[in-house]
Amino acid sequence: MNAGCQSSSKIGFGDESFSHDCVIVERTVGGKHLRYAAVVLGSAPARSRQDLKDLFVLLDETVVVHNP
Repeated sequence: MNAGCQSSSKIGFGDESFSHDCVIVERTVGGKHLRYAAVVLGSAPARSRQDLKDLFVLLDETVVVHNP
């Protein structure tokens, strides 16, 4: 996520040892206040949750692009 962004997240672990994460994001972009939630499921244990982090960044970029 970018500077000026407030977020709260909660990570969880499934019975299959995969990681799951959710986040509530609140930020202002170009004077427009944005607030949204995102959920990412299924990070394999060997990935150390890096794929979750990468996907959240991509999701945030997508939200910003579609809310000019």
